[in-house]
Amino acid sequence: MESPGPQDPSSRSNDAQSQEDKKSRKTKRTAGQTKASTGARFFLAAGDAAKPDSLPTLGEEFPDADKALVASFQKNLPFYRVETWKAHAERKGRHIVLRPNS
Repeated sequence: MESPGPQDPSSRSNDAQSQEDKKSRKTKRTAGQTKASTGARFFLAAGDAAKPDSLPTLGEEFPDADKALVASFQKNLPFYRVETWKAHAERKGRHIVLRPNS
């Protein structure tokens, strides 16, 4: 039984490209899915956002990351993604393990 000869490099790159395309298609989300799946909220920075030592102040809220990103670009302000988490205790044998729970 002979081993297959060297593959054509162009066909190998096409195969890799098609696999990357499939992966990227699976991970794309619509704007509505971004908020629903993560539970995150999006805000533009308010106040003096230019000072790196200041506490973050939340300004205008946006329904999804896409709209917050566009507004951030247009107004030249950073935006924040805010998620709320609560600790959840689970018992594993004789140990208690803390896990985040949204």
